[in-house]
Amino acid sequence: MPYTSAIGVTVRHAVARALATANLAPADATYRVVSARAWARRDGSIGRAEVTLQIRDPQPIQRWEAHELEGWVNPDGEHKNMVLVPLAEPLFVDIFPVTWDLWLNHTDEWLPKHIDTLVPRTGLEHAQAADFSARLDKRLPTTEEFRALWGQARFPWGGTPDPALGQHIPPRYGELHEVGGHPPTRGLYDLGAWLWQIMADGTVSGLVQQEQPTFGVALQEEPVGFRCVCDP
Repeated sequence: MPYTSAIGVTVRHAVARALATANLAPADATYRVVSARAWARRDGSIGRAEVTLQIRDPQPIQRWEAHELEGWVNPDGEHKNMVLVPLAEPLFVDIFPVTWDLWLNHTDEWLPKHIDTLVPRTGLEHAQAADFSARLDKRLPTTEEFRALWGQARFPWGGTPDPALGQHIPPRYGELHEVGGHPPTRGLYDLGAWLWQIMADGTVSGLVQQEQPTFGVALQEEPVGFRCVCDP
């Protein structure tokens, strides 16, 4: 299986450049981020990143060894920009929160002024997020599923705040950053503490408050986005 490396402005950008050397678009490729490093600015945004990827041909899930699946994006060629997370009940999960770009591709809305298409689509009600997920033949995660994706540590990447690994505080003045700036955790981006994410029951999860991650609570403040999942 070939390996390829690249440098980019963000991890997402570096991944796209690495795949381009193999003539692959991110949405069509089957790959795994073997290593990633990011350099954070003072405001927590990423100004430079480098990645090394492993690329392979997709194959039916039954042909994968269970221990091999973690972190592989689109392993079967049928779940673009998703990873199969080996939970007690395996689950395909979008590697990014839903962005304006994805939202606009499946709705009749227009992009508001001064909005970057690669920032998360925020400000929605639960019903809107659930309906959009269903439109893609997906659904919203349960709180239990999201907690399992987050992991046992304070942050998905570990127990210590680190602006090079994840945006661990809410963005100032509501100015969201593009998705995929930081290295992924088990193939998933932006599980950090800066974005509430809507759960299947209408609660939200994801911020670290009073030094502890918070799951399954009533909406308290913006920003609130969402991420889709589907069953194998």
